[in-house]
Amino acid sequence: MDEELGELEGELVDAVSTVERLELSAAGPRSVEFSRKLRRLAILSFAEFQDAREFRSHLARSALVRETYLKRCAAASATELPHYATGRYDALIDAIAAHRLDLARSIVRLSPTSWQRGKESRADYLYGTVVGALICERDEEAAALLEELAAEPDEYSRLCYRALRSILRRSAAELESSLAELLRRDADVPVFVEGVALGVLAAKRGIGVPSGIDRCPDVLIREPER
Repeated sequence: MDEELGELEGELVDAVSTVERLELSAAGPRSVEFSRKLRRLAILSFAEFQDAREFRSHLARSALVRETYLKRCAAASATELPHYATGRYDALIDAIAAHRLDLARSIVRLSPTSWQRGKESRADYLYGTVVGALICERDEEAAALLEELAAEPDEYSRLCYRALRSILRRSAAELESSLAELLRRDADVPVFVEGVALGVLAAKRGIGVPSGIDRCPDVLIREPER
């Protein structure tokens, strides 16, 4: 683990500036790669050192990479590029798990408002858009899109629907059971970033998040000390 941590830290030190300077067509795939690796770095570093501040820092950088790419797309009116799609929502989840709702809302504002057919799945678009609506406290929009997500045929969409519905309904019990189901899909991950993000979102909306959720440490869900 120590060797992988060192390699990732070295590779990702200039992630944001690299996305800033690459040709836009190359910046898209690299931004997704960087965000994926920054999440991996956050997970490994917390598993090794239990440092919540470092965990959030790596996830915030993942979100910043995504924001940087989206800003470049907006400036160039390059909305046809495949990595511009809302369905690339992992960095949005990272921003929430990092307690950086400012970055999360910026990503939402910069993201497309309609489904990018051929560039993302319908389910991914709906999931990312519902999360974005909840972050921006647009509950009526979230509720309408949530019903569309419920109609998606795959099991993962069903689980995401239950988790997001529990937040919209402010149901701590339903959130706990839906997170348990989602966790079973990622049994080999030492920290479940998506679960942490959903817990953070729920807590910020006044829901009493149950403590002791497997691989979603309380210290990562609680509001960080300033």
